[in-house]
Amino acid sequence: MFHLGNNAVPEDIDEIQQFQQARWISPPEAMWRIYQLCLNEMYPSVKSLQVHLENMQHVGFREDTNLLSILHNQQASKTMLTEYFQMNQLDKDACRFVYKEFPEYYVWNEDKKYWSQRKQRNAIGRLTAASPVEGERYYLRLLLNHVNGATSYQSLQTVNGIKFDIFRKAAEQFGLHESDNNIDQCLEEASLFQMTFTLRRLFATLLVYCGVHNPAAVWDKYKDAMSKDFAKTNFMSARNTEAKALQSINYFLESIGKSIIEYALLAVMIVNSPDEKLLKEIHEELNIPISENELFTIENLNSEKKKSLYHHSRKIKKLQ
Repeated sequence: MFHLGNNAVPEDIDEIQQFQQARWISPPEAMWRIYQLCLNEMYPSVKSLQVHLENMQHVGFREDTNLLSILHNQQASKTMLTEYFQMNQLDKDACRFVYKEFPEYYVWNEDKKYWSQRKQRNAIGRLTAASPVEGERYYLRLLLNHVNGATSYQSLQTVNGIKFDIFRKAAEQFGLHESDNNIDQCLEEASLFQMTFTLRRLFATLLVYCGVHNPAAVWDKYKDAMSKDFAKTNFMSARNTEAKALQSINYFLESIGKSIIEYALLAVMIVNSPDEKLLKEIHEELNIPISENELFTIENLNSEKKKSLYHHSRKIKKLQ
């Protein structure tokens, strides 16, 4: 890190411009760079392949462009994936390859947006990443990695002449994805020794991160185990017991940024009142541990900040 300045001329202190990053290089490397010789190379080149659901591709346009003209422009909607399907319809040789193998035999023209047969050099393809949390896009990627010669989204959903409505079912029929059996075994084992509170938290985690195919069926099977603590409460009906357990699961889901509404577990939506949501946030804030050093810092705050903290604490007490 270095800074050049003139002591004779007073200058404003700008901490952003004051420092610059630099690296000392040897004379041979300097000569190599001056002659613009190749310093590094990746071989073979890796082509990133787009993965998107039908009619959900990214489309670039200028701010002043007419949106209607973009919608009617077929060229703008073309992508690597859509043209991969098109190429499989036109070229029988292309049907031999899965999507990730395509760049080894075909070249993507970025400007005109079409695949053409490769005549020189080598390349490999890699599909853009997708998480199980993304749902259908994840299963679409799974199918593209293993099914060759796909001519459309519908062809990927068809297995042995049977067309499925979602990519997940097609992936299961191809044997590319496990069903909810592993989720079922996990909860069955956990229900033998886990406390109900912990079991509900585990169920919420599985819903968010493990892509449970049928959350309602899993809930129906283990709802008794997940609501035992509420069932012990006197004068509480079975319906209210289940509602309390689901409300507890919703609490864990909200802490992860999700909602129980997204998983179709309820006939009636659980909607917390603004006061309940606020009290939950206050409860979490009050449970934050404060060290002695932090208390000392608070004591040494100026009077204005002390007043602000005082009024904030009065509001919390009123809400409680």
